[in-house]
Amino acid sequence: MRFKLDENLPVEGVDLLRHLGHDSCHVLDQELGGAEDPIISHVCLKESRTLITLDAAFADITRYPPAATPGVVLLRASASYS
Repeated sequence: MRFKLDENLPVEGVDLLRHLGHDSCHVLDQELGGAEDPIISHVCLKESRTLITLDAAFADITRYPPAATPGVVLLRASASYS
């Protein structure tokens, strides 16, 4: 698969995905740090890359309809303390 990691994720994630056999890059590879969400979405569409992000705005299907994107993986972290 083809992935693009958003700026809110570590660049080391690109190497992990590549090691697993995926074509991956980071928004910072293209000097897109700080770019508005619609620009990131457009670049992903143009490159046929699924965006991996922590940015919940990309989950808004009225702004980013699933049928109009190559895909979005929204990661959510939760803390669990024992």
